[in-house]
Amino acid sequence: QLARAARGAQDQIERGVTGLAIQAEKSKSKMAGGTARVRPDVLAVAAYIRTPLEETCIGMTEDVDIPSGGDIASTGNGLEFSVPLVISPSVAGQAQDVAISFRVFIKSGATMLAGKGKRFVIGNGVANLSQLQSVLNSATASAPAGSYCAGRCSIPVVGPSLPPGGNAGLDLIVGADTKFPALCGIGWTLADPRVDTAYQGPLFNLPLDNPLCYPIPASMGPAGGVLLTTERVTESAVVLPIAVACAKLFSDGAARSTGHAADVAKALRNNALKFDDPMSAVENGHAQCQLEIAYVLLNTPGSEPPSQPSSGRSTVSANLQRPDSIFEARLGSSSVPVYQYDPNINYSTASALSAPFYPRICAENDPRLLPGLATARQQQMQATGTTQQANIFVGSVRIEVKEQPLPTDVTYGSASMGMVAEDPQALGPGRTLEAHIPIEPLINSPNGGTFVQVPIYDQKTAAVAGTIVLSLDVQLGSSGGAGSGSGSDSGGSNPAPVPARGGLVSLVGLDTLVEDLSSHPRLDFDEDFPAAVVATQGGNSASQEEQAALARRRRMATMGDFFLHHHLQHHVTTIRSVDTNKLIERHQNYRSALDGSVTSTAAAFEERSNKRRDPRPFRPSSSRLEEPLCGIPFNVHIQTYSLIGLEPNQVGSPAAISSKPMALYHSITHGAPSDHARGFSGPVSPAAAVPGARGGLRRLEAARLAAAQRVRENQNELINAVAAHFGQAAQTMALPGNVTARRHVPAGHSQITRIHNRVVESVQSLHALTWDVSVRRASVFSQALGIGLTSFLAHVSDAAKVSPSANGGGWPEIWKRSGFLVTFEGLLSAAGKELGMIEDASVGIALLRMVSMVFVPDGAASSPTQRSRVNIPHSPYLRWINLIPSGVGSATQYRLEIGVDQGYFNQRIPAALRDGCGVRFYPILFQMGVDIRQWGVNAAVGAKNQVTGGQQQPGNRRASGFEDDDPISGPSLGDEDGGGLLDDEDDDVGDPDNDVLIALNLEGFRKMNAYSHTIMPSTIGPTVPQSWEQASIQAAPGTASQQQQQVPVHSAVAKLNDYIRSSAGNKMEHGVLDEAATVAAKLGGGAAIFCKSGKDRTGMQVTHKQSQFLNRYLSGTLAGGAGSSEDVVSPRKIFADASMMRIYGTRLPICEKNVGQALYAFNSLQSKFMPDALKPPPSALAGFLKKGKVFSKEARIES
Repeated sequence: QLARAARGAQDQIERGVTGLAIQAEKSKSKMAGGTARVRPDVLAVAAYIRTPLEETCIGMTEDVDIPSGGDIASTGNGLEFSVPLVISPSVAGQAQDVAISFRVFIKSGATMLAGKGKRFVIGNGVANLSQLQSVLNSATASAPAGSYCAGRCSIPVVGPSLPPGGNAGLDLIVGADTKFPALCGIGWTLADPRVDTAYQGPLFNLPLDNPLCYPIPASMGPAGGVLLTTERVTESAVVLPIAVACAKLFSDGAARSTGHAADVAKALRNNALKFDDPMSAVENGHAQCQLEIAYVLLNTPGSEPPSQPSSGRSTVSANLQRPDSIFEARLGSSSVPVYQYDPNINYSTASALSAPFYPRICAENDPRLLPGLATARQQQMQATGTTQQANIFVGSVRIEVKEQPLPTDVTYGSASMGMVAEDPQALGPGRTLEAHIPIEPLINSPNGGTFVQVPIYDQKTAAVAGTIVLSLDVQLGSSGGAGSGSGSDSGGSNPAPVPARGGLVSLVGLDTLVEDLSSHPRLDFDEDFPAAVVATQGGNSASQEEQAALARRRRMATMGDFFLHHHLQHHVTTIRSVDTNKLIERHQNYRSALDGSVTSTAAAFEERSNKRRDPRPFRPSSSRLEEPLCGIPFNVHIQTYSLIGLEPNQVGSPAAISSKPMALYHSITHGAPSDHARGFSGPVSPAAAVPGARGGLRRLEAARLAAAQRVRENQNELINAVAAHFGQAAQTMALPGNVTARRHVPAGHSQITRIHNRVVESVQSLHALTWDVSVRRASVFSQALGIGLTSFLAHVSDAAKVSPSANGGGWPEIWKRSGFLVTFEGLLSAAGKELGMIEDASVGIALLRMVSMVFVPDGAASSPTQRSRVNIPHSPYLRWINLIPSGVGSATQYRLEIGVDQGYFNQRIPAALRDGCGVRFYPILFQMGVDIRQWGVNAAVGAKNQVTGGQQQPGNRRASGFEDDDPISGPSLGDEDGGGLLDDEDDDVGDPDNDVLIALNLEGFRKMNAYSHTIMPSTIGPTVPQSWEQASIQAAPGTASQQQQQVPVHSAVAKLNDYIRSSAGNKMEHGVLDEAATVAAKLGGGAAIFCKSGKDRTGMQVTHKQSQFLNRYLSGTLAGGAGSSEDVVSPRKIFADASMMRIYGTRLPICEKNVGQALYAFNSLQSKFMPDALKPPPSALAGFLKKGKVFSKEARIES
């Protein structure tokens, strides 16, 4: 009783002072000058629930301006409120009746100008909950089945400030809550979670919704009709299953690639000449050799004496001439005694050079066997009649002796044995002598290890200069033989190496870019890969250029391995294995979350959504740096906007029913599909840090192409240097008596060695960068696929699109023939980290082209791939997905099977999509920065152009919102996710690149133009429309392909073309995104909107598009649910309705879901530089500060 008395006294006081307060505020306004600024007074209605002990406000409408003069009756229908008052199920479901009080508040315009704006109650009306429920039940009973219903009723409003005896009242429209639409009803999609199970646990958050009402114009229906709009935001049921499928596929692929690389490293190790453990060499089928060199003997009988006396020692090097490489391998080098021949002296055979080595055995059919060796062997066998070891090639040892002449003051006869010149620098050049010892005849020889005299020859004259005393013991066990130990390049007795097919590099659609170079070893590709097969084809039909390329590859095939074993082993251990383990752990965690074993704890229920770091369908933007979650797209929501027309049932009847769903609009909103966790400062592996390897995928892949070109250039240089060497050797070096041809480059050739090392380094860097790009692609593709599939399912659920029509089958027939168009609208700025996000997103979105989606009825016959299916829990009709790859490298394709409930498949899936044929994605990206950072980039580029004398178009001051001459630099002041503050963790630093925006938009236009010509052929269009792949490539000006690429601009995209051309002048042209979305809707495509976090700029864009959709409908320029580009609606009206959605709609709650604060992360300065259409409401800005803390990490809205 005391509480009721207190409330009554408070109401009476408020009503008593209302009139005085309003008059006082108006008087202040008049005294202040009166005409400076006038803002009308506003009314709002709030609903309160009264119980005996308390009173609770359950909602309030928006503020509506009171007409000039205060005469509400003069408006005819009175004031109309769009924001509804929602009675929650907890209130509506109470057993006892509840009184609902509707209070009418007034707020003075003068106080709002003063920054205060206190509300005063001017009237109150009461209705019982049972009364409102009765009105709704009455309307439902008289309505057709399946239609949305609403009832009307009126309640009087009384108050001391209202005219006595007046007819003040509230006309209420009572309808059912639209938060959970009926299955297959308007606003529902196939990607929605199942209502009765999904929200019982913590895996999904409840959907967000916001209904609004608008009067239907008289030109569109009978008087009294209203348009009920429902903005609904739901999490996707397929995002996490897609992430599981991708994580499984890519973790298996990474494990295969790691095993493959480990086998290649093992093969490189097996190809080595030296082993720490001789048994390892024997087990791998290598020959076991021991070379001992004792001394050099000059002036033997029949030898040619030196031109000048030699010192007592010479430098001797031993080199292996392998049968599979033209480059000699140094076995050892040492100073060896030099003696003058004397038949009466027995020289000591103490070893001066000892070299154990373990050469690889090559078979006669080994593809890497040097050309001519097999033929020379056959000729030798025929000449000598030898047949032993006919199929084995081990090589030969070349001994090189460099004489050291005596000083000029020392006579020849006084040289003592073993004397070495004290000043080698003072010596002149001596002869270079060499000896060649074939290894094959010595295999398992009974005389192995016995010192023998081998003739040495003058390298220039081929004259015998003496002998070298050495022993060479060669042992080959029974396990050795032809092909043993040859690694991945021959079919030896070792287990077959892990193939590259099915590895991560191939699965993400990458070629290694060395398939056609015949570069060994083959890493991340097999010899049957298409690019490698083409590289080995030739024949008489090949062109001269093809024959030259084939000859080049044959030369490269003779040059051995271009990878160091220790480098590859280190890469496998520290990079590939680590990435593989992370992918395996990612799959296990995602699978556990999908099965419910992770999110079933009590803590998971209580944790706020912005603090969660476990795998769920909703991933907050604050988690984008969490590496374990980078396979899940973040902040993904299906945003549907439905329009339902409610018309009076009959004149004077309180009931109203819906005619039919009027229009439906879908958007997928999300954060940038990018690997934020890997960052944008460069590759993880230091070996991959090639020039230009920074930023996101687009820049990294450009750096990879440049690295491949450097490999080719270095190889060409090596080929030319080798050719020059052999040419010079043919002129200056004679052939020793037991050598038929020179096939090897000396190990001491410094120039060729340097070039060879550069080739090795460039090849290793290219492969390291390829792996880094592959891991990044895996994460970005997983994110993009979840978003793309969600968009496709939303459109398949749209009855207006999938119903058969005049064109023979509606949009499904077009999707089947030409692909499903999904247009991504990016709002990132071309600077710093956001530039890297653009580069990641552009590649990830393009990867969707690899995927074809196929609906399969659940319960169909099992297939070999059935075990790879991933269940979709909490979906009413979707049962599982199955991601099946085919092809290799850049030819990789994916078949995404979607298991659907049999009944739904038969009744709801369009006939065109039930025949097992895939619908291929047709992805397009348009990108335009719309914030202060992009304004700063444009200004900086414009200033640079002016300084350098370039032509600079004037900036679009109106579009940027810059209306005064305040020369404030933009980029240093704003960060969308920081509420105007920056910190070291998320600071966007780096050079801006506006060219990438222009290039991406021109590429998007070419694809959109090609799609328009494909589905809507015109008389001016090409006979054969361009494919997506052809439109992706910008041909060089003046080339024949550029002439073929000139496709007339289709009328559907003419305006889009104008906007893109206009934006090329460093202009923030929001019309690019606006018109791209309009054209995509006309072409039956899906829309996906993203910025860095997917909440702030994204929220501005999606509400702008919804407002456009609404106003085009109300103006009659929207037909059949498709967009219209007719500018017949006032931009001011569109902005006003969009602002209503931004304040009262779903986007502020989405901000709270992501960062814990229901505010847009802009400040007033940032807002000033945004396009007019995207300016956020001032009342919803986070501002510069958070919780009063200045310039601290705690003050950030998002870290």
